[in-house]
Amino acid sequence: MQKPWSRFNPLSQLEQATGLRMYEARDSLALMLTGATVGALSGLAAVALNLSVHWMESWRNHQSMMMLLVLPALGAGAGILIQRHLFRDQTGHGVPDVIESVTTGRGFLPRRLLGSRLISSFLTVGSGGAAGLEGPIVVSGAAIGSIVSRMLHVKQRRRMLLIACGTSGAIAGIFNAPLTGLVFSLEVILGEWKARNLVPSVTAAVVATQVSRMLMGNKIPFPREALDHGFIDIPACALLGVICALCGRLFVDMLGYSHHRFSGIRLPRFIVAGIGGLCVGLVGAFWPDSMGEGYQLIAAYIEDSPSGSLFLVGFLLALRLVTTSLTLGSGGAGGVFAPSLVFGSSLGLMFGRILQWLQLPFASPGAYALMGMAGFVAGIMNAPLTGVFLVLEICGGYDLVLPLMMCSLVSMLTWRFMKQGSIYTNDMIVKGAYLKRGSEAQLFADMEWSELVQEVRLIPETMTLGEFVDQYGTSQDDLYGVNDSQGKFTGLLFSRDIRPYFWDRDMYPLITMSSLVHQGVSLTSDQSPVDAWNLLGSEEAVPVLNSRGELLGVVNKIKLFDTARREMAVHEES
Repeated sequence: MQKPWSRFNPLSQLEQATGLRMYEARDSLALMLTGATVGALSGLAAVALNLSVHWMESWRNHQSMMMLLVLPALGAGAGILIQRHLFRDQTGHGVPDVIESVTTGRGFLPRRLLGSRLISSFLTVGSGGAAGLEGPIVVSGAAIGSIVSRMLHVKQRRRMLLIACGTSGAIAGIFNAPLTGLVFSLEVILGEWKARNLVPSVTAAVVATQVSRMLMGNKIPFPREALDHGFIDIPACALLGVICALCGRLFVDMLGYSHHRFSGIRLPRFIVAGIGGLCVGLVGAFWPDSMGEGYQLIAAYIEDSPSGSLFLVGFLLALRLVTTSLTLGSGGAGGVFAPSLVFGSSLGLMFGRILQWLQLPFASPGAYALMGMAGFVAGIMNAPLTGVFLVLEICGGYDLVLPLMMCSLVSMLTWRFMKQGSIYTNDMIVKGAYLKRGSEAQLFADMEWSELVQEVRLIPETMTLGEFVDQYGTSQDDLYGVNDSQGKFTGLLFSRDIRPYFWDRDMYPLITMSSLVHQGVSLTSDQSPVDAWNLLGSEEAVPVLNSRGELLGVVNKIKLFDTARREMAVHEES
């Protein structure tokens, strides 16, 4: 007899009273805790890289001209030597690899990326390389998310969310900008705005920012006084957005040309990076402002320092375009975030000073330096919100939010007229490796093999037709998997191939399954379901094997489209 109180379930009663599903609450709590862990680790990595590079820059500033000349070569060469030979890291600048890993649904990043990018970027940028730290720290944060996902053995969708948490925490930690970290992970890395992505990404950004503030203090990187603007500045900043996109295109083309030229040098990569660093040192020995991250220039431009003439600002802009192309094109470790801010502030300052000549009530050149920063980032990254929130947080630019939005939007639209994708995804699009969010291929990339494969009966290839009829003659199955004597998959057997011999009993002992098997294309479990989507255009069914060559199951069109329909419903709900 069931006891009366055994019917009482507190969770069930709470669910009925509140309409909440407790398992969803527990899942959200687990996501928050995991996102907080990834955010804390990413924030620590960002702080460590930031402090170490600033220490090395302060040491470099007290060196002789000869040391300034050779330091970028030594740093870039040593960084690539360690990256490629100690960590066996052969990838490029990294952020495109993170985006490809997320969009194709794999979500796996090598553990070595964590230490590789931190050390190589510290040596390259700290020694004077004209690049940024944000790209490498994004890769390191993504690697942290991937490592944590492997330790917890989470599913594919959760794994990609943790990678986004790592990038969110990395940007938030290095800029002391939680909103920018969140928006960057959603706009650039994940490429979609879904409610299910917000909880862990927000948590990671908040925790990483708090870690950064505890260790480095809560300070705005580029403090300034409030700046006024009027209606007349709106069309002006739209024109600045066009200029930012055009100059962004010039920068990307210069970077591509530099990479192409250095790739043709048949020497070890660390020597090639050293050659690029030596060229940077030759320029930087005479014009030190052309080296390093360039944040001292941004601070001066925002304040509209009177010591810099229009010609000098343009000259330094040209020099930094060259030194950044040399640093990154030769293989040096670094990113394009910081250079983009320097280029944008330079363009904005020059544009603002030209407007002053018109004797009209435009905003100050320092205000246009802020608009240029947002516009340049928004253009080359196809990320207008990232550009806006970045300037709002690192410069306190809330008084300029309207012109910032206009400049960023126009810059992005102008960029899209000129190029496909962003600076991160353009090469992926050319190679066919980029899966656009919302496309059929990307929908399948989000799936797990366990959702797609159907188990089939396995039969040995030595089985005769008579043995098959005795065992499976009344079976309704249309498809069978065939194994060899070692249990490895050899092909598929369709029931229609047996029917012509079904009534000819003389053939029963003569025909074996190996003579009827179809040895078509197969996939392995470490490949993406996108490959199945591509193959099913010409194949009736595609077998999926494990690493030992054993059959896990078969994917067919009916199962694929049924799963896709359910997946679309999930996406619409979230």
